[in-house]
Amino acid sequence: MVENLGKDDYLIVLSERGKMMSSEQFSEFLADKFNRNKNVSFVLGGPWGVSKELEEKANCLLSLSPMTFPHEIARVLLLEQIYRALAIKKGSKYHK
Repeated sequence: MVENLGKDDYLIVLSERGKMMSSEQFSEFLADKFNRNKNVSFVLGGPWGVSKELEEKANCLLSLSPMTFPHEIARVLLLEQIYRALAIKKGSKYHK
């Protein structure tokens, strides 16, 4: 998977050791990557997370919460936060 990433790809790995951001910070973060013409790729591990090697190759480690979730729920949380980030940038009423 990682070997297929190009120079303009930005790899975000979800990890309990990752950085936590508010929705507004995440919106700014994603907008910055999109404005730099980066292809943003997210990796969400299974029940045991991802390998140390993959975490080391990531451009960013992101944590959705200090709590632990099944990866199916983490996927929904991530999708909602991506949607919210785009809504914030658009000025939509979805956020707050």
